[in-house]
Amino acid sequence: MVNDWTTIDYSPGIVEFIDSYKHEDMLQVNYPPNYILDMGWYGDKYIIYIIRDHDWDNPIFLFSAVDEKELMHIMFKCINIILNMI
Repeated sequence: MVNDWTTIDYSPGIVEFIDSYKHEDMLQVNYPPNYILDMGWYGDKYIIYIIRDHDWDNPIFLFSAVDEKELMHIMFKCINIILNMI
């Protein structure tokens, strides 16, 4: 079991950036043909988005997590959601 979101296998997604420092732009993974998994730290929680067709104003899924354990669960959930859509 992976215990650190920075070591998750995001394939077939392409990791555009990954940064474990808590700030708004921590992770972005592009999934062909048109999905993005995006995660960042916003004050007191992680926010995780699934974006389709670069429509950042209307994410198709939005999750939040307050700690790393919850974040790991949500990251795997998001990957599975995307894999079922591509």
